[in-house]
Amino acid sequence: MPKNIYKVELSQDEIEKLEKIIGNGKSGAKMIRRSNILMGTNDNRAPKVPVREVADRYNVSANTVNKIRKSYAEAAVDYKWIFHER
Repeated sequence: MPKNIYKVELSQDEIEKLEKIIGNGKSGAKMIRRSNILMGTNDNRAPKVPVREVADRYNVSANTVNKIRKSYAEAAVDYKWIFHER
């Protein structure tokens, strides 16, 4: 299995925003799925969960999980697509 080259290190503020998105039930399905995947792959959490396990948990491919990790890592400071619907 390839090594994770993209870091997902969520701050407490980001975790709270993601939990709100997941819990309020008013967000779109894609946003909720992305939020769940980011929470599941948070590198600040111990123990770390393998990408394949997160993919299986949310019924997506490992490639999808890695794409979401990449998107977060490349835009970590300004990660608006997860916190605001288009």
